[in-house]
Amino acid sequence: GKQGRVVFLDAKSLTPGFLNYGIEPDYFLMYYPDKGRTNTLQLRFLQAVSCEFNMAGCVKKEFLDEWIDFRKNFSSYAEIWDIMSPHKKFRIKKDIALKNSPFDLLHHYKNMSLIALDWAYDRDNTAALSLPNKVYKYTHNTGASGDLKKYYNPEIVNGTLSIAQISSYNSSAIALYPMLNYMGFKKVYFIGMDMSLLGHLEYAANYTFKSMNHYAKYFNAVRPTFSLDFPRGVKNGLKYFGSSTIGNIKNKKYSSEVFKNLFWDIWGLKGKFIRDRKQFVNCRDLFSYDKIEFVNIYEPFKYARPVPGIRNISYKDFIANQ
Repeated sequence: GKQGRVVFLDAKSLTPGFLNYGIEPDYFLMYYPDKGRTNTLQLRFLQAVSCEFNMAGCVKKEFLDEWIDFRKNFSSYAEIWDIMSPHKKFRIKKDIALKNSPFDLLHHYKNMSLIALDWAYDRDNTAALSLPNKVYKYTHNTGASGDLKKYYNPEIVNGTLSIAQISSYNSSAIALYPMLNYMGFKKVYFIGMDMSLLGHLEYAANYTFKSMNHYAKYFNAVRPTFSLDFPRGVKNGLKYFGSSTIGNIKNKKYSSEVFKNLFWDIWGLKGKFIRDRKQFVNCRDLFSYDKIEFVNIYEPFKYARPVPGIRNISYKDFIANQ
């Protein structure tokens, strides 16, 4: 990269707004290529359809036509994936990259290399999109799960970089940190890692929804689509607690699990629209690895939190030290 820097771009961060920054990224992180078919707002549309939630009253006027088009042409854009799992119920078809999605914008960066998980790249038939970029594939070694030293020190197996699986960590951690270590980086800066669930750049909730109250209405309606173990919230958490308790009484099976589940459903998130508590604990574990100096560029914001376990500095401090 320029000035001796190498720039890695998260999949959803490739937006029309990003193009205006004049930054030429070196690597594009698309571990699971299906994430490149939608920008954050289009993903919200997909989540809304999965939970039969109408976004017409929640999105700003300038995005209303896009929602109506998405809903009207849904069967052309999407297909059933895993009907029993709310977070994987539908996916965008393999031969489609929605307008202004990361894959739609990749032609602006023909020299940027793509990093993908081998089986996911093949499963999603990504080659059919005829993307102009060079692709580097890696694979996972499921046998070394949970071993931080093995995770941070991947090996070449049959000509492919093999990274130890750490399933409890979020998608950005699936492969990035061991890759950085393997590539020999000693210092890494994160920009935009604010632990929030608002989304990316100009498609973040605070720019696309009428208000944060409108986002809260949507957010609570589509909670099951965020992840498998996503906290249900107060209302649905209490409902689940009630039905679980009645079920236990009927079956004469008593367990403290119902109380643990209730605590998780109500207090599992670290704050409003903030990532869950487990991910904060995972960050401390991940960044305890001392061979790389990790620094997060962070500005305080109502719906953001500093990354635990590493040094958080302001943009002003970052610019001053360049």
